[in-house]
Amino acid sequence: IGRRIGLLYASNTVGAVAGALATAFLLLPMLGLTRSIWVGAAFNVVVFLLAALLVQRERGAAVPPAEVRREPAHPGFRIGLPPGPGWVLPLMLFSGAVSFIHEVLWTRMLAQVVGSSIYAFGVMVGSFLSGIALGGAAGALLARSRAASINALAIALLAAGLWAGIAFLLLERLVPAQAGLYANLSFAFLLLLPLTFAIGTTYPLAVRILADRAADAAPASARVYAWNTVGGIAGALAAGFVIIPELRYEGTIRLAAGASLVLALLAVLVLEKRRVWVGAAVGVVALAGILAFRPGVPQRLLLSSPLNVGGTGQIVHYDVGRSASVVVLKQDGGLALRTNGLPEALMDSPGMPPRFSGEFWMSPLAVIANPSARDMLIVGFGGGVVVEGVPPSVQRIDVIELEPKVIAANRSTVAQRKFNPLGDPRVNVITNDARGALALTDRRYDAIVSQPSHPWTAGASHLYT
Repeated sequence: IGRRIGLLYASNTVGAVAGALATAFLLLPMLGLTRSIWVGAAFNVVVFLLAALLVQRERGAAVPPAEVRREPAHPGFRIGLPPGPGWVLPLMLFSGAVSFIHEVLWTRMLAQVVGSSIYAFGVMVGSFLSGIALGGAAGALLARSRAASINALAIALLAAGLWAGIAFLLLERLVPAQAGLYANLSFAFLLLLPLTFAIGTTYPLAVRILADRAADAAPASARVYAWNTVGGIAGALAAGFVIIPELRYEGTIRLAAGASLVLALLAVLVLEKRRVWVGAAVGVVALAGILAFRPGVPQRLLLSSPLNVGGTGQIVHYDVGRSASVVVLKQDGGLALRTNGLPEALMDSPGMPPRFSGEFWMSPLAVIANPSARDMLIVGFGGGVVVEGVPPSVQRIDVIELEPKVIAANRSTVAQRKFNPLGDPRVNVITNDARGALALTDRRYDAIVSQPSHPWTAGASHLYT
């Protein structure tokens, strides 16, 4: 059971790796969006034809009557039951949630180094899935019996938690000095391989724990897959919208690593009765790890950039929002604002001679083009430099900003700035995506200014359609 399920899982995941890389590097650049979708549809048709051939082959094969009459005897899950195999289902539910917290967290953090292009995203997905495929193959070898699978599952969960903490500490020390897509992605792959490998082993092990004979394999694998996937959905949404914005990077890794250790302890306690001493030992390791692991702010990671801009400066503000990490640095006598490692604005500090950067002149040029302009819309607040340049003749300034943490960063550094654009009574800040905000209003503007900030990056490119 475990061997075949593990090999099936590994094969499917290897296909996903190939699909992610082929889409990023071949299909999208060569064929474009629409034709790439048709290629995906064509592969679905091929899968259908292969499945139809398999059905015809199975119909022609002789099936022993005894096999047809046998009813599956896989255990379900009921609240209040004593320790037993059925508890693997809620364990896999929470394991899926924790796994996707790790995936969202590490994707967000490594975007500081590798960027957010379709190439970087495709290889990041491929890297995660490669480790999971290798882990699935290893799980196939380890799932020899129910007892062996319980031991291996607990060890895999324990290893995932321990390595997550180690990887976070190594990341802070080993962040490459220079950004380069392939070199940095290789670094990220090797850094996360033990974590993703441990995650990949859990599925075939869980199926082998739930299914004790061949007749149980299909319903057991479906149940484990469904519970694990529901947990993954919850973990991905919670990580992106709640956990990471509330706890930032260092708090989230502590939560995810600690949760993996707790799951390892629960695997020992609830899956089989006679494991008191083993459970106690795992519990001591888990508790010690949770208490000892107190990671700090990943400063070197936050100073890195996929554009190879200067990695020096003192961090005076750092936060993580739903769409971006936001960092304000003391740099060259002023302040520099970055989101996801990308430079967004340079702000003057008190006593500095005026620099009047390119962004500053965008709003005056709009008024020169339309001297009668009284209502102005600015897309993206950034460091507020565009707002600083708005002439006094403009009576109302609406600013649409996608990431609330950008506004919070500007407020927290007001005392260190020469100008405070948020103090301008004409300014009205709207938190939304610009396209969505304009679709929700009937208001018309005499001038609209959109700062051309990194139009090639994911997300920002949609502002320039």
